Amino acid sequence: MEEKDIVFSAYSRKLLRELKNTRLLLEKGDIKGAKKLLEEIIDETYADIEIE
Repeated sequence: MEEKDIVFSAYSRKLLRELKNTRLLLEKGDIKGAKKLLEEIIDETYADIEIE
């Protein structure tokens, strides 16, 4: 496995964990918290894409 595959795999796991947390917030009815978490995920994703 190449180094970039390992980094992508770790990033994918992090993203899935954050999406799971967002789903849990939505299930609890915390729409504001879920929205904030999604905004953070999107901002981090764009920042990571711009670096590459």
